[in-house]
Amino acid sequence: MPGLKDTTELSPGMNLRESLVLFLKTGIEEMNNLINDKRGIDDPDIIHDLRVSARRLQTLFEAIGDILPADILRKAKLRVKDIIKTLGKARENDVSIELIDDFSKKHKKQVGRDTLLLLTARLKKNTIDERKKAISNSNVFNDVNYLYNTLLNEVTALKLKSFRTVPTLRISKDLKANGLLVIPRVFDKMISSTGVDDKQPDNYNSEELHKMRIKAKPVRYSMEFFRAVYGNEFAELTKEMKRFVEILGDLHDRDVLIEQLTDFMGEIEIYNTLNKKTKLDTRFIKKFIKYLQNERKIMFFKVNQSLSAWLEGKFRERLILSMN
Repeated sequence: MPGLKDTTELSPGMNLRESLVLFLKTGIEEMNNLINDKRGIDDPDIIHDLRVSARRLQTLFEAIGDILPADILRKAKLRVKDIIKTLGKARENDVSIELIDDFSKKHKKQVGRDTLLLLTARLKKNTIDERKKAISNSNVFNDVNYLYNTLLNEVTALKLKSFRTVPTLRISKDLKANGLLVIPRVFDKMISSTGVDDKQPDNYNSEELHKMRIKAKPVRYSMEFFRAVYGNEFAELTKEMKRFVEILGDLHDRDVLIEQLTDFMGEIEIYNTLNKKTKLDTRFIKKFIKYLQNERKIMFFKVNQSLSAWLEGKFRERLILSMN
């Protein structure tokens, strides 16, 4: 399915207003197709794709949405934020279950494997509950329906004079000219959030890395929006940013699961204290935590490697040059 990043109707000569309307149309239609997909909203892939589509729209509103009338923009942002929040927990557990299943399949004969399956069962139960909430929560359907049936019509019907003039954008200029204003700005926000301690790779830095990931997503999605109007060098830099964000995502998944496993270990220790005759074996879980921590070290190294290479290789300057 063509997504918001793959808009084929985009013309380099379109002004910012025309481009925004086209991006909105493509993104909202994608979400409407997903919400009406025959697989249903309880399908993990549908939940993931819906959240990604919502995040792309969120970035679009942050990047160039300020030219919309304030009331329309405010309502749209609230609807998109609500979709992301409602579907978030189920998706998080889905990833943890996938990681546990992959590791368990590779170690089928390990002592203590059944103890880890107890956590899998709990996560699956929680995920089913979260999906049921998403399905029963009419807000998700109402939010998408509002975007598709109300917002899109309102924006399409707007007269030129209804769009706002803002100092950070050039409404009469084309997408290419506005990219030079948007991309460096969101990139600088990401770089300013890189407060991780690269001298201590064993230090999780989870909060700092999560903040960086939040700031990096808009850079990736913004670059994907503007990719159609720039050349091959910009396309390569976009791929590089995409890989960086994906590594941060994988690292975050490990952080979430390590926390879940650590909490579960605490419960097992209490259980074993209360029931000494039938203690649960925790060796497999400890081995899994160590495995995840080692994976995380590698990912953490790659993140710092990318950041160092970007600073030394003047990624920002390369980015601006690729847009000229």
